[in-house]
This record gives sequence, structure tokens and C-alpha cells, in this order.
Amino acid sequence: MDFILKKMRLRRSTRSRQRQIDESFNIFAKRKASENPK
Repeated sequence: MDFILKKMRLRRSTRSRQRQIDESFNIFAKRKASENPK
């Protein structure tokens, strides 16, 4: 039971970290797109 809880907590932390990476990448891409529009 304790092992499952640890696994769920780890998965949740990695998911939130991935979301932060996605958001920062989206902001970076938007900034680059606004700098040099095609």
C-alpha cells in the first residue's frame, strides 16, 4: 500500500513538472514567433 502511494505521488510530481516544461516552452515559442513573424 505504501509503495503504491509513493508511486502515485512520484507520477503526480513528474506530471506537474512536465506541465511546467510545456508552459515555459510555449511561452518561449510565442515570444520567438512575436519577434520574427512570417
